[in-house]
Amino acid sequence: MIRQFMELGNSFCRGARMDDWHGLFLLLALALFWYLAMGAREQVLDLVRRTCAELEVHWLDESVSLVSLKPRRDGSGRWRVCRVYGFRYLDAHSRIREGEVVRMGARLHVLLPDPAGADGSSMVFELPQAKEGVPCASCSGGKRYPG
Repeated sequence: MIRQFMELGNSFCRGARMDDWHGLFLLLALALFWYLAMGAREQVLDLVRRTCAELEVHWLDESVSLVSLKPRRDGSGRWRVCRVYGFRYLDAHSRIREGEVVRMGARLHVLLPDPAGADGSSMVFELPQAKEGVPCASCSGGKRYPG
């Protein structure tokens, strides 16, 4: 039986055209991109969960949605995938507010309008390993995030 499977595999490889290999490569590339995107989303979910718990705000429906996905240059001029995720939460005055997480490369930043709801200012939270002064204006409507 093993010999039959080996003969079947050999006959497929001998009869495979270059178009078949291109399709297989494209399928594998899409699967890798999806796998990496799911890993990025899990990091974003964890960061939003921790940030909302620290600020004692209620994260609505405990989900994030991909708002934007663009290739952009980071602070050092390298091309990175810039993902912007949106989420909703209740502020101190029980108003529904919108926050966002910007992920450029491996750096994550959470932007929340003032959770106390006092004014229109925003608060920025970031992962501890993020470096100062990385511009992300190209993927987030002209905002500049520290880190």
